[in-house]
Amino acid sequence: MKKLKASDIQLITGGSVKVYKGIYTIGKAYYYRNVDLTEWWISIEDKLNKSNLDFKRVDWGDTFKEFRGGDNVWQGSHFWYQFKLLG
Repeated sequence: MKKLKASDIQLITGGSVKVYKGIYTIGKAYYYRNVDLTEWWISIEDKLNKSNLDFKRVDWGDTFKEFRGGDNVWQGSHFWYQFKLLG
């Protein structure tokens, strides 16, 4: 399987994406937590499955940080989902 860039995954999932040592991390920022975390990561897996990617979930979670204004996804509160490609 060809190596995908973060921008390829961003087009599939619509979230902000980072790649480090073969682990893709998708992030979704929030100010008010009005989305269920489980609901969000299931939607990410659905999008990845529909793209016919062979992947394995590594981890997922929620990072809460006090609002400061002007933060990017990774500096503020965000949900995150990590996976690696197989094959």
